[in-house]
Amino acid sequence: MSIEKFKQKENAQISRLLSIKDPNVEIVYICPFPLTSEIEDYYVKILELIEVENPEKKFKIIVPENYVKFSKDFCLTQ
Repeated sequence: MSIEKFKQKENAQISRLLSIKDPNVEIVYICPFPLTSEIEDYYVKILELIEVENPEKKFKIIVPENYVKFSKDFCLTQ
């Protein structure tokens, strides 16, 4: 079984990041591959623009240590 562009579809969930505007919400994002520092800075900047206080503390990105060993259709959030 395969899903076309699985990694991109899995990573598309980042749009839920805007729910962090709620002061009671913190997000731990399990990313299927490492993001560049520029992309991480971009997300922080978006959060700053929507006036999220301390976005670095409310938004964490986690990449599995052995992500390269997983098959492309392996779900990382189970």
